[in-house]
Amino acid sequence: MKASHFHLLMMVVWGILLVPSLTVWRDSLVYVVLMSWYSIFIGHWSSLQASRAEEKTCKLEEKLEPKRVTV
Repeated sequence: MKASHFHLLMMVVWGILLVPSLTVWRDSLVYVVLMSWYSIFIGHWSSLQASRAEEKTCKLEEKLEPKRVTV
């Protein structure tokens, strides 16, 4: 599963869970803790993906740069 498909799926899941979270679970401590852990996990996971992309981009740019010859 591609990351974009995963994020689309999770967006739909959390969109569906919006209604129960606003009506039924709003007073539940367990729900608040789970949402906090989820947001921390996803934040770190997206940061990891961004840093991997940056590293790949830097390596690709180094390969594509013309070699400079000093005389």
